[in-house]
Formats: sequence, structure tokens, C-alpha cells
Amino acid sequence: SDIGISTSTTTGILGFLTNSIASPISLSSTATTFDGPSVSQGSSGVWYASGTITILQGAGAGAQHCKLWDGTNTVAAGLFTATATFANTISLSGAISAPAGNLRMSVVVAAAGTMLSTTNAYANASTITAVRIG
Repeated sequence: SDIGISTSTTTGILGFLTNSIASPISLSSTATTFDGPSVSQGSSGVWYASGTITILQGAGAGAQHCKLWDGTNTVAAGLFTATATFANTISLSGAISAPAGNLRMSVVVAAAGTMLSTTNAYANASTITAVRIG
């Protein structure tokens, strides 16, 4: 995915990372996992992550399966059914210890659509933030 805006701050043991996708991601294939925003936090520590994905549904209605994960372990997951040509947003959050990979927001769609970005006139439409809490 085309990752754009990125900010990081670290103070002692605590710190945070945030990232938003810079351009829209076409969700053109059903039953395929599309990665959205992600952060590279490393594999140590305890992290609290929170993210949002905004999807503009295409011509057909369908279910959108979203998850916040590290590529192996799911931190949080959700589902919404999208009506044709409407935008929907889902936010997920949770804590994870010793992440196996980059924390990311991903989606599997039942009907084509577009993951919205900052270029769609929605600031941080699809974004993730991870805060080191231990």
C-alpha cells in the first residue's frame, strides 16, 4: 500500500507512532486481504493500537471484514455491511505484547470498493496509531 503521513515520538519507555495512507487503495478483488495503514514498532514492548478504515463502497453492496493485527495475531476485528456507493468507517483498538510484525489495519471485502485516504478530502480517513505502554 502507499503509506504517507507518518509521525513518531519517543520519550523514555513510552512513545507513539501514527500513519495514514496517502492515496486511495482499490479494493478490487473479493476474498483478498488488503493492507491499509501500518506502523513499524518493532517486536518488543506492550503496545496499545487504535485505527480507522474508511471505505467507499462500489456499485454493489457487501460485507467488509476489518482487522487490526500484526500480520499473525489479531488484536481486534469488526464487520460492517456497506450499501452501494456509500462510505462507511470502522474503528478498532486493543493492546498487544511483543508484536510479531508491523501493526496494521486490513480489510477483506465481499464487493469492490475503495479505501479512502487523505487525498479524498477526508483527513486521516484510514489511519493507525500505536502507543507504547510498557
